[in-house]
Amino acid sequence: MKRRRLYLPFCYLSSASSNIVITYLLHIVSFSSLLFLLSCANTKVIKHQTRTIEWLKDSTYAKRKATDLVIRASVSQMNYRYDDAINEFSQSLRYDTNATVLYCIARCYQNLVLLNQSFAYSEAAISLDSSFAPAWDLLGELYISRSNFPASLECYNRLVQLENTYQSRFKYAKVLSRIDYKTAIVELQQLLRESEDPAILFELYNLYQQHDMHQGMISLMSVLSDVIPEKSYIDETLLELYLTTKQYGEALNILQRNSSVLSIEQQFNYQIRIGTALLDGSLDSTNKYIPEFIKQIDVRYNSYPEIYELSGLLSDKINNTQDANSFFNTALRFSSNTPNLNLRIASYYEERGDLRMCDSVYKLSTSSYSTSPAIWFSYAIFLSRQDSIRMAIAATQQSIRLDSNQTDFWGHLGFLFDKVGLQDSSDLCYERSVQLDSDNPFSCNNLAYSLVTQEKNLNRALQLSGRAIRIDSNNASFIDTYGWVLFKLGRFTESIAYLEKASTISQKSATLFEHLGDNYEKLGMHEKAVDAWRRAYELDNSKVYLLQRLLPEK
Repeated sequence: MKRRRLYLPFCYLSSASSNIVITYLLHIVSFSSLLFLLSCANTKVIKHQTRTIEWLKDSTYAKRKATDLVIRASVSQMNYRYDDAINEFSQSLRYDTNATVLYCIARCYQNLVLLNQSFAYSEAAISLDSSFAPAWDLLGELYISRSNFPASLECYNRLVQLENTYQSRFKYAKVLSRIDYKTAIVELQQLLRESEDPAILFELYNLYQQHDMHQGMISLMSVLSDVIPEKSYIDETLLELYLTTKQYGEALNILQRNSSVLSIEQQFNYQIRIGTALLDGSLDSTNKYIPEFIKQIDVRYNSYPEIYELSGLLSDKINNTQDANSFFNTALRFSSNTPNLNLRIASYYEERGDLRMCDSVYKLSTSSYSTSPAIWFSYAIFLSRQDSIRMAIAATQQSIRLDSNQTDFWGHLGFLFDKVGLQDSSDLCYERSVQLDSDNPFSCNNLAYSLVTQEKNLNRALQLSGRAIRIDSNNASFIDTYGWVLFKLGRFTESIAYLEKASTISQKSATLFEHLGDNYEKLGMHEKAVDAWRRAYELDNSKVYLLQRLLPEK
């Protein structure tokens, strides 16, 4: 009789491990014994038993093999050996094709970031079993990776239909937020009523934040405070939200509520944030809360003089000059290591027009920080603005003695020397400033103007002035200097273009209009020249010599 041979795919046998081979041999022995017994039977029995063998081969044996391979593949998958898992899952499909295995292969491809293959197997799983929820879930994720949110939403909608669970609805709402955030908020709020899951809280909070829905964010904080053990995070976030929405009273309440548990440093940080917001806000919205803020400032903050400076500025905002001066004095008393604070307070007094107090702060500062070149130089600038030129020169020289490598110090000293007519000293200072920084536009311009005024080294003056306008092409003073150098070089047609440009940028320089008039006169444009000289005299009536030029020609 013809012997029957058990069929086993070559690809499976070639990749089987040693124990699988042993199992395979045992199957051979079992079936050989069965065939021997069958050889002793009659034909009807043989046919019946043969059908039994085929059934065993097609069901029990094949399914066992598929199960073994799936188990091995799952172990590989759990151990992150995705290539091996894909191979073993694929082999199991030869014995039993089902949506679960196709889905597992899709997951492995996703982990390997081979998304096209993952798509193909996910869709195959759904084609085989359209009710297989995990495949819809995965396909939704894959569409998100392609930023195809409408397609992803369809997948999660189908997932919700198959499994109307809290988790599936949450995934649906997250994707919906990319398409219709208002409807997504409604969905998330409904989920939140069913469960105060932190994941939903944070998703809803982020959605509120993305769309500047501050009141929604605030309302969630009270719920989050019951979920998150870290209360300081809640208070920090609430404080920022209250300040953003100008709810200053609520912000102050947070500070008062936590005053017993916060360190002085933490209280200072809260105070600075609240005080800065009050300072930046409109008077109408802050006026009511500033006095309450100021009441909380006392000697506890003597290590933080900035808080007294801020309180001084807030007092000034509500026109409480007495308290402002008191807070500023306290800040100055405690500012042992913060010279910039002194400069800010001096600047405040200068802007307010209280020059006596400004000078007093500078004198105190130059005494307290006698080795600070920045303090001396700032004082020099203040003095020069008050036309105290001799004192300004002394202060600038002191700043240079402390730091001789600052181009601005030398440039300013050159400007001051020029003001008192010490031209040679002025030029030396400008030269030093340019040596330190050849691209300092002010020093380049001032040195160029000094040279052209003295009508010497005009080519150098043109080079320096050209450098200044390349750095700042819209500075009327720089453009005027460049035009005037061209004028002195006799290049009248070129110079007029620069002088006219400068006059369109600035209408306030008498010297500029005088230069413009002189240039028009050289070009034979007498009427335009007279108009320019008249404008110069109107801006500075000390230029009496211009009156002679305004007389009609005889």
